[in-house]
Amino acid sequence: VNFALRLVPVTYYVNDAATVGDIYCSDVGAPENNGLSPVTPTDSLKSILDLYDIEAGDRILLDTGYYPLADTTRVLANDSGALSQPVQIVGSTNWLYDGTVMDRQSTNKGSLSISDSALDFQSVSNVILSYVTVQNANNAITGFRPISLTISNALIRDGGIAGISMSLGNSVRVRNTVITRMMSGGASFSQMSPSIDSCIIWSNGGSALSIGNGSAVVSNSILHADSTSFCYDLSNARIYGDYNNLYFVGQAYPARYNETLKPTLILEGLPQWTEFSTQDLYSVSVDPLFADASADDYHPRSPFGRFDRSLGTFVMTDTNLSYLVDGGPPAFAYDQEPEPNRGRRNMGIYGNTLEASMGY
Repeated sequence: VNFALRLVPVTYYVNDAATVGDIYCSDVGAPENNGLSPVTPTDSLKSILDLYDIEAGDRILLDTGYYPLADTTRVLANDSGALSQPVQIVGSTNWLYDGTVMDRQSTNKGSLSISDSALDFQSVSNVILSYVTVQNANNAITGFRPISLTISNALIRDGGIAGISMSLGNSVRVRNTVITRMMSGGASFSQMSPSIDSCIIWSNGGSALSIGNGSAVVSNSILHADSTSFCYDLSNARIYGDYNNLYFVGQAYPARYNETLKPTLILEGLPQWTEFSTQDLYSVSVDPLFADASADDYHPRSPFGRFDRSLGTFVMTDTNLSYLVDGGPPAFAYDQEPEPNRGRRNMGIYGNTLEASMGY
């Protein structure tokens, strides 16, 4: 690890072997580079964490590109930030070129004994991970005892056991994040109380959100369950949530509740779940009408205007209007949404953003 006398936080640079679509770096990444400037980026997040003593306020910028991971990248306690100066790991916002893609390339997807996680946060505090795509991991993002960890604007897809799996954490927040096409569950938390805000947990093989011996605050999110799974799978746990879309099809249900020494309770419909839990009073259970979830386009359809990233503009080709449009919590901010927006934010990851689908 390199140490240096520093007066201000440091920005580190990472790039793949190309500069197409780059927004941070002006040269390609290489393992022999020091990662301290846009012209000398290193080629992996792991190399920055291994080379340097990461401190409060530092930023690690991962430029547009494809990053194959041969092993788990671990962010450890000595990589922590401070409450007012978190460490930020930031990917590319250039979605036209697919942003920053971290590919774990796991051949053990579905294994209960081999984690094969892409990113592992061990006893870290005050860290923000944002704008990354994590794919082909058995457990995409894992964590043990994280404190004040935020996962924001991430796409987690095509993996094994879980998109996010964490235990014994505190003040963990997941926002504006998609978890999709995992072989098993979407997100799983044990002995902790995460906040899930403006997320989409969609088309996974198991339950969308599993909580054991804890609780979760869930708002403005779409949780999907298919086959014999559940939107909420709770064991000695509680949900505090509202203004969500709990969409369950086939033999799936909104919630399963298990409490020690009591029979397992399956809530068969949204009204039953609401009566039992006193939560999700203003939540719905409807097809969200995404533009194309199979292509990871989760903009809700709207004949009044839906943002098309491939064109970089709004299109008016939809024939139906998603309930997500203007369906978010009335008290949430909506000032970033284009008009018309009826003075209310959209539900889901694009609520209160410039890409929010238009209302009428």
